[in-house]
Amino acid sequence: MDKQTFFREDDVGDATIQRETPMETADFMERLPFDPFNVLEMQAYLADMSSKGLILKEAKQWGNVLVYDRMEPQKRSYRLLLGVPVLENSLLESFYADGWDLVYFRKSSFFGLLKAYAIFSSFDADANDFRFSENNKKYSASMSPAKDFFVEELCNILIWCVFLGFVWLLFQKAPDMTLFSLALAELLMGIIRRCQSYRVKENFKRTFQNETVELENGIVNWQLAKISYENMENLGFGIGFIALMSVRILSGQ
Repeated sequence: MDKQTFFREDDVGDATIQRETPMETADFMERLPFDPFNVLEMQAYLADMSSKGLILKEAKQWGNVLVYDRMEPQKRSYRLLLGVPVLENSLLESFYADGWDLVYFRKSSFFGLLKAYAIFSSFDADANDFRFSENNKKYSASMSPAKDFFVEELCNILIWCVFLGFVWLLFQKAPDMTLFSLALAELLMGIIRRCQSYRVKENFKRTFQNETVELENGIVNWQLAKISYENMENLGFGIGFIALMSVRILSGQ
């Protein structure tokens, strides 16, 4: 295989230097394009990235940044396994026997709400993915997106109330309007994020419970999911900024 290189520019004082870095050893990083509950879209997205020579290696920053190896373009299939808190060796061996290798696993818990997902890949386009479908179907049946929304929102409000109360106790005076405006902005942005999460989870339940056409033929448009995710994020930032500035203007700061 011929060694390919790309150039990275680094500013050093007034000079600019170029360094050759082997393509097959250089990492490419990007922010998570959308919620992992967009299972079909995520699988299609990772397969598309592999076809461009970007092979998923790991994730950083609490799973929010994906890290890829730069390699020769490969035809890979990807599957996501959601809601499994522990990947036991027997389970991994079963997936391996079906032709699937574990790429990445992440688990977190927020006030009793479990968030866990694993990403597997295979070079075999016809690898048996029955275990993934069955697991995601069972997990979707146990989910309650509305409950998740209200629990996360109440916890977020509680955290900010505790923080503002701590500031009041520490300085023996009410927090200034800057902190209140920041709290309001974060609460509003949090509502937008959780509304988006609720919508995605409901779609996940619909997909695997009703076995929709998308699940049957595997044809999805991940670009639309990415655009929707970005639009909701921008909406959240916009509302948060308006709330922040409005409170500051009304308070005369």
